[in-house]
Amino acid sequence: MGEDREILTPPVVAVVAAPWALPSVPAPQLLRELQRRWGGSLRALVLDAADDALLERFDVTALPTWIRLEPAESARLRTGEEIEADGRRESAADPWTTQDAMGNRVELSGTWRVVARIEGALAKFQVEEQLGAGFRAAAGDVHTDAQG
Repeated sequence: MGEDREILTPPVVAVVAAPWALPSVPAPQLLRELQRRWGGSLRALVLDAADDALLERFDVTALPTWIRLEPAESARLRTGEEIEADGRRESAADPWTTQDAMGNRVELSGTWRVVARIEGALAKFQVEEQLGAGFRAAAGDVHTDAQG
């Protein structure tokens, strides 16, 4: 008997980094290690600081900038295999394509809320506690819609 289950869109922890910004150099490796630990419960993305639209979208003024995104209305995250198998783009909104921490193509569409944002270098335990599996939204957090 086949296994039928609903595929839930996981939250995303992203880091905006650049190889020329020394504090952000270890960030992608740190996120790769955490992605292996998190499995499918969270997705880790490494975002390129050379993308001006991305810097504006997330109001990035320092590197690295760490961001936790929660799926909101019609949010969807597809992997490279799903994108290629489907072969078509979402019709409602132009999807945002990037790479996960493992270097795989990932596409986000719909609305994603920024629920946490931290600037500067962080240790692995800090990313885990403040943005990862240990994350707890504080009462009164400001949620900003980010169209994907």
